[in-house]
Amino acid sequence: MKKDACAYGGYVYQDISMPLVRCPVCGLKYIDYELSDELRELLYNEHAYFESAYAGGGGQGNYVENRERQEEKARHALDTIARFKKDGSLFEVGCAGGYLLHLAQERGYRVSGVEMSQEMAAHARAQGLEVVTGELHDVPKGKIFDVVYLGGVLEHVNNPLQFVREIAERVVKGGIIAIEVPLTYNLTLPGLVIGCMQALRGHFGYQYFLPAQHRGRLTRENPYHLSFFNHSSLLAVMRRADLTVRYLSIYEGAPKQKFSGSGYSFLKGVINFLPRWIGLNCLGDRAFVVARKD
Repeated sequence: MKKDACAYGGYVYQDISMPLVRCPVCGLKYIDYELSDELRELLYNEHAYFESAYAGGGGQGNYVENRERQEEKARHALDTIARFKKDGSLFEVGCAGGYLLHLAQERGYRVSGVEMSQEMAAHARAQGLEVVTGELHDVPKGKIFDVVYLGGVLEHVNNPLQFVREIAERVVKGGIIAIEVPLTYNLTLPGLVIGCMQALRGHFGYQYFLPAQHRGRLTRENPYHLSFFNHSSLLAVMRRADLTVRYLSIYEGAPKQKFSGSGYSFLKGVINFLPRWIGLNCLGDRAFVVARKD
């Protein structure tokens, strides 16, 4: 990908500066630094990764304690997948503790997965699931599947287009790839409100509608997300990977419990309801896309 000269902020990790840049072709924002396998293993095996905000509990508790919420999300994902493929082999990339795989197995799918975190992969295998510790390239290339699911994974890879193409090689013809991903740069009602409040304080510019780490400065937060999507750049990745998009839903994620205040929760509730009520598919900070390999 070519990159333009726009500064979108970024991260400092292990004393390495990792600025965000923008692809002028598809609009994808991404970290202009390719993490080594060693850095990636260090980052995702930190115990704190499956605590708090990345625990699936909206900012409180940890992954294991938030099993009920994780399973609720998994059921919604499987309900969507079943509209296009009701049985067969299902492989999950980044399966964490295996909650979705367990539920898929109960529905009759033949399941397996891969997970980078040694702790979470062990947790999944303890439930009797076939899970490889590592990354996609650690899974034998001879294995192909009817369904591949990625929930909150694509934003964590160095090159999402190449990654989706590699996944497509693991899918049978006519099979599907289901992807859930955050839309950091998509239009959201809370973002609009926050940006307007910043304008009233004399801070003008698109960056003030975004999280602090995307406002033109480097932060020392861990760079868990390496790519940052909006509606257009997500679809561009699917098209360039020669996949046919069969389904796309854009929605607002659940309120994060680390943010307090009835006003924030009210805004999240409104934006969760509004697109469904008026038939829009553009407002929100998360997307679920299903694409077919023809």
